[in-house]
Amino acid sequence: MVRFLIMEKEVRINVVAPVECTEEQFQEWVEYCLGYRGSISMQNPLHEYDLEAKDVDVY
Repeated sequence: MVRFLIMEKEVRINVVAPVECTEEQFQEWVEYCLGYRGSISMQNPLHEYDLEAKDVDVY
């Protein structure tokens, strides 16, 4: 029998917004891209961009 362990880690990513936006728009976009929220406002200037991490650290 194979047992799988649930792993939880802290992950830090550095992301640069591809266009000008507010803090709230940036947070909405990141949460949407990571699957934390199911939708993003069409008024958010970031809605058509994919999130690209510049640096990733796993702790």
